[in-house]
Parts: sequence; C-alpha cells; structure tokens
Amino acid sequence: MLLVGGSSVGKTRTLYEAVRNTVPEWWLVHPADSEEIRALAAAPTARTVVWLDEMQRYLARDTGLTAGTARALLQAGAVVVGTMWPDEYATRIAPCRPGDDDYHASGRELLDLAHVIDVAPAFSGAERRRAQELADIDGRIGEALDNTDAGVTQVLAAGPELLRWWEQAANPYGQAVISAAVDARRLGVGAPLTRELLADAVPGYLTSAQRATAANDWLDHALDYATTVLRGAASALRPVDDGTMGGISGYIAADYLLHRGRRTRRTLCPPASAWQALVDHIDDHDVLAQLEANADGRMLYRYTRPILQRLADAGNRGAEIQIRIDRGDLEGAIAEAREWDLEGEPDASDFLIWALKNRGYIDAAASELRTRNHWGSRFEIVALLSNNDRLDELKELAEAGDEYAARRLAFQLARRGRPEEALALVRPQADATPPNAWAAAWVVECLALLDRLDELQRRADAGDEYAELRLLARRGHLDELRVRVAAGEAYEGIILTALLDLGHVDDALAELQRHIEENYDNGGDIDPAEQLAELLATHGLLDELKDELCAGNRCAGKWLANLLTDHGQVEQANQLRRFGLNPDRTIAGPDSRDTRFRATLPA
Repeated sequence: MLLVGGSSVGKTRTLYEAVRNTVPEWWLVHPADSEEIRALAAAPTARTVVWLDEMQRYLARDTGLTAGTARALLQAGAVVVGTMWPDEYATRIAPCRPGDDDYHASGRELLDLAHVIDVAPAFSGAERRRAQELADIDGRIGEALDNTDAGVTQVLAAGPELLRWWEQAANPYGQAVISAAVDARRLGVGAPLTRELLADAVPGYLTSAQRATAANDWLDHALDYATTVLRGAASALRPVDDGTMGGISGYIAADYLLHRGRRTRRTLCPPASAWQALVDHIDDHDVLAQLEANADGRMLYRYTRPILQRLADAGNRGAEIQIRIDRGDLEGAIAEAREWDLEGEPDASDFLIWALKNRGYIDAAASELRTRNHWGSRFEIVALLSNNDRLDELKELAEAGDEYAARRLAFQLARRGRPEEALALVRPQADATPPNAWAAAWVVECLALLDRLDELQRRADAGDEYAELRLLARRGHLDELRVRVAAGEAYEGIILTALLDLGHVDDALAELQRHIEENYDNGGDIDPAEQLAELLATHGLLDELKDELCAGNRCAGKWLANLLTDHGQVEQANQLRRFGLNPDRTIAGPDSRDTRFRATLPA
C-alpha cells in the first residue's frame, strides 16, 4: 500500500492508524536503507509490516528496492507500506520518452505493484464536520479549520515549528515583528498591519543594544524571516495582497500563534511603541473602537483619549459622550445621548449608563437608570449599588421588600466577614412557607462561613443538596467533589469554594484563571474576573493585580487602587484612578497623555 500526498497532509499518521487498526499484533520493521530490505527479503518473517515512509529514499537507480525484492516479502506474508510526495510519484511512473535513458524503470516496476491511495490536500466536507465536533475539545483544531491559506493537517503539522520560529528566533528583529503582530491581534486588530506600522511598533520589543546596532535594512530581513513558509504550509506572518500582482497591503499573524499568545502573553502589556503605532496608523473606525476598548480595559488612558477624539471627529456619538464624561461635562454627555436616542439609536441610553459607570459616576448612572421605564432597571440599580459598595442604599431597598437587593446585600455582608448579619437577613425568607430558594442557599453559605457544621449536617440530612456539597467543601473532600462535578451532580464552582475554604490560595487563583479563560458563568453574584481581583487584593498581591490589569481585567484596577489606599498610598491610588497606567506598569501622571515613545530604528 502506498499513500501519495503533499507535505504535511497526514500521510504518515493515516498510514500509522491504518496499520495499528488492521494488524496491531504484527512486527513492524523500519529499514534504514535498501540493503536492509534485501536482507529482510532473504530471510523473511511472516506477520511483519515493512514501513517505508518517504519511499523515494529507497528507490536509487542501481541500489534501490526492486519489484523482485518486494514480491519476495509479499509472498512470505509480509505487508509493505509506504508514503510519497505527488511529484516524486509522478516522476517515477511517467513513461520514458523514446530515445531517453529510462532512469526510473526499476522504480516504475515496483510502484506498479502498489495499491495507491491519494491523500487530498484539504479535508472533505464530511471530514471538516467531524473535525468541527472535536474543535470544542481542542482549540488548535478550530484554528486550523479557520485558516484559509493551508489545509487543516498542514497547519497542525506546522504549528509547533511556528512556535519555535517565533519563541526561539535567531533573528531578534524578526521575532520582534512577529510579537508586535501577535499583540495587535490580541488587542482586536485583525486588519493587515502595514510595513510602516510594524516599523514604528518594533522598537519597544528590542533591547537598547539591538536598537543601536540595527542595520539599515533590518526590516527587510525581519519580514523575510517572519514570512518564511514552514513545512510548505504556514508562516508566522501572512502577507496580504493589495489587489495588484506582487503588491502587499500588510501582514497578519498566524492563528496558531495568536492562540499561543493569548495564553502565554495574557498578562504582558504591549510596549508603548506598539500602542502608539496602532493609534497612529489605523484608520478603520471599527478597529479603532476595538483598540480603544482594549486600552480602556487596561486603564491606558493616554491612548484612549486620542482614539476617542479621532472617532468623535469622525462623527461617532459614543466617543463624543465619553469625551464629555471625561471632562466632567455630565450634562453635555446626557444631552448628547438624548439627541442620539431621538435620531433612532436604540442603545443610546445603555451606552450612556455604561460610560458613566465605567468612569465612576455611580450616582449619575443610577439616576439615569431611574428615568427609564424598563422592568430590568431595578435589577441594574441593585447590581450597580452592590458592585460599588453602597451597602446602606442596598439595605434600604432590602428593608422595603426588594428580594434581589436583599440577596446582593447578603452577599456583600458575607464577603466582608459579616456572615452573622447576612444570616439574620436571609433566614426569615429561607424559613418561610414555601421557602425562598436563594435565601436557603445563603443560609447554607453563612453557616459554612461561621463553621456551624452541625447545623449544616442537619440541613444535609433533611435533603438539602447544597448543604451536603458545602459540607464536603468545608471538610476538604476535594476528590469526591471533583467526581461529582465530572458526573454532573455538582456545579463546577464548588471546587473553587472548597479551595478557598482550605486556604489554598494559589490553587484557587489557578481555578479562577481557568474560569476566565473558559468564560465560565458561575451563576452567582460576582464574576470570575472580579473574584480573582478581589482575592489578589485580599492577599496583598500588588504585582499580580497589575498583571491582571495588563491582561485587560478592568476589575483589577479598582482593587489595585483600593489596595494602594489600604497601604496608605492615597495619592498614588487617586492618580491611578484619574490617569491610569503606563504600558510599563507604572502609574501614569498628567503629563503622560501626550508622551510618545521616541526610540527609533534606521528608516
């Protein structure tokens, strides 16, 4: 049997799976050369697979494998299998022209014995559908399916080599270009990056010595390195045409590298040179808006402000609202939103409320919510008060009969080490007839926090499933909880609860990171990003909070400022709230908004 197909289409793996599934108990021999094959044929062994991957290596004119040797092996009960590239196969089976030396006569005779199977360079529709089912389990398959420049197997085969080409690069300028392109995609810039943008972005990725010793043609060599095609399938950067023959509009980082970058560079903030290059060179308003959102999530206000101004100058009403809020002109922002709404924008009010909350104008956001005739506004007001520590106002709403306010108040009291107060708040509703389900759950939580395990046991014995799980968590029965979660008998968040009960902070942080990466919805009163930031702050992990902020976890900014305040660094905390961070993780000041990264390389 001979499998014929191009580079990295899966010939070898397909052949391996076929052999393993068909004759799993047979011997397998992988000869080093044709001489070893002849020796095997002279004393053949039945039930043997002769493995000839890249068969052309065994087909030298005078000393290569012959049809006679292959027949001897087959007659002895052996199986001969091999792979070849299409051009190698076509060269050897093509008829010799009259008068020419028939160089491949022996090889042609041998190949005539083979049962040839062509391995297509691309998946069939059915194969793609089966691969898509596996993409949810292995993200690399999904990335390979999305790649339009090469087949699925080619991308998967080239992936590890792409990573080495980037992370172990011999060319520091090529590595810097790739890093800049990957970071741009991490920040939501999917459009091709121009040569000029990359030239301006790269300096911050290099050392002072590398910048000082760069040759005049450093960018040419860097792009040559970054666009080198590996395994005939993929390159770190993919050139995008400009509509003309040989014209390049820009470059896009490979999907495989983006997947890697999102994990390994999650907490690495791109350097100032990269941010400034993106701000200066990108013209697409949708891309700019995405870039602004990513800068805002990292509190990099020195970049959000010029982007917002560019968008506002182009007529973007949302950007104009944000600029007015940044200037403290709340009346102007509200008037702008009202006008936008009258023009037919259905989300104008929602955007205004989001912008007010995002900039810390909680009272103004709550006031705007109260003006809306919408059933969900009450829940939004309660969540707003809860998320911003307005416990007195929450208490007023709870005492007026607002169950959602009572729930959020219980949560806030419990997280602040006041479980007795939370228990007193929720127990009447939990003991009512019929009992309130959320209140009953909070009774269990408070009992666990108060270490009243006997009462928890009584509730568990009475059939309270959450009480049973909470007891297991409190007693540190992690293995049993994991078994129940795997069987679908317990919610996944109970593992995190158990880790926190046990004081396993590092494990709890890792669990929260996983929840964030997998977009896990815990269905509770706090999302994983907020919970992670709070846990870091609770344990005084300042650098880790900055890591989270650099990863775009805006919640970390609030907790970072709170931690600085708790440590007596009030001025720094206020400076952070007002001016944000710099890309180098230092707290920005009033002069940072107009600074530029001035390190340059030869043009």
